[in-house]
Amino acid sequence: MSVTAELPLDAVPDVGAFLARLVRMDPAGLVRFRPTGSGVAELWAPLPFGVLATRRVRSGLAEDTTVRAKELLESLDSAEPRLPQRHDLAWRSSLPPGPGQILEVVPSWEFRRIARAAGDTMRAAAGSGLGERRIRDELLDHVALIVTSEHHRDEVTVRLVQGVVQMGFLGAGDSTPVRIRRSGAWLGAEARFGCVWHRTASGLGRVPQRPG
Repeated sequence: MSVTAELPLDAVPDVGAFLARLVRMDPAGLVRFRPTGSGVAELWAPLPFGVLATRRVRSGLAEDTTVRAKELLESLDSAEPRLPQRHDLAWRSSLPPGPGQILEVVPSWEFRRIARAAGDTMRAAAGSGLGERRIRDELLDHVALIVTSEHHRDEVTVRLVQGVVQMGFLGAGDSTPVRIRRSGAWLGAEARFGCVWHRTASGLGRVPQRPG
């Protein structure tokens, strides 16, 4: 099946940018095309630190389809792009039930600042013999932002921030703010070019506010 028959030519750069960043983080990663109707599909991909990245693109695909990101990226670079072998059964993650509600709007520079600080911490730990994997996991679980509402406090971890920044969803020099969303058990960070979601099951990441 021709890729360009299912993806309009003007959508290929957007898909390629999504795939290129995903493959750099996870060469064996999956990407899922989830049609939403009206010639649009959502790209979904699990990132290697426990979050899901998504972006909307123009697409003529009629079926929910999962493929290897690297294979599709290589196909887009070829003279005759083809949709690679499907791996629908390999997709294991559930998805947020919908876009949810906006809890807070955060300046994009704040996300960039947090990501830079996290990167500096990891570089300082590299080669120190202090257990880089443990430091990485603790850093990803670090609460970067707290969003409060009348009855709850939502904790935005570095996982979400790093996902948005590393997938290039902020855009170079872009000042569009990031929307923090809640959809069921999922907490999301939506930037100009895409959204990253983290499942906070069993109330993890959502703390009831004590009455004042």
